[in-house]
Amino acid sequence: MGLAPNFSFLAISIITMTTGRTLFSGTFEALVYDSLKENKQEKRYNKVIANISSIRLISPAIAGAIGLSL
Repeated sequence: MGLAPNFSFLAISIITMTTGRTLFSGTFEALVYDSLKENKQEKRYNKVIANISSIRLISPAIAGAIGLSL
């Protein structure tokens, strides 16, 4: 994206990234649910997804803070 020579390439890269993120999100949630269902723990799905989302938000913040301190 940073090296896009014009707006068309920028738009294509944004569309590609957004589509990839959407497809990953759906398959990841299905994998989590299927794994929980396999262990007969599908009632924990919402909590597990919430924990994973929290870790995904906190990790870059911590890495950024460490990077700034170095």
